[in-house]
Amino acid sequence: MNLIAFLNGMHLTPFSAAAYAVAWLIYLGYLGRIVLRMKKVAAEREELERTLTRSADAPSLTRSAS
Repeated sequence: MNLIAFLNGMHLTPFSAAAYAVAWLIYLGYLGRIVLRMKKVAAEREELERTLTRSADAPSLTRSAS
């Protein structure tokens, strides 16, 4: 589909075309932020799993609850 023909068929005024573009930029920015956060959480989870695996092998340095 030709994007220019699609936008011309919508009979957009310059203001509504700008608002449409800004809305898509906000939407794409929001999706990008979600994806980056998911990657960060996955990396933190892997780090936590590595830490827990190492600490299970090593003796605990914390006091035991008594």
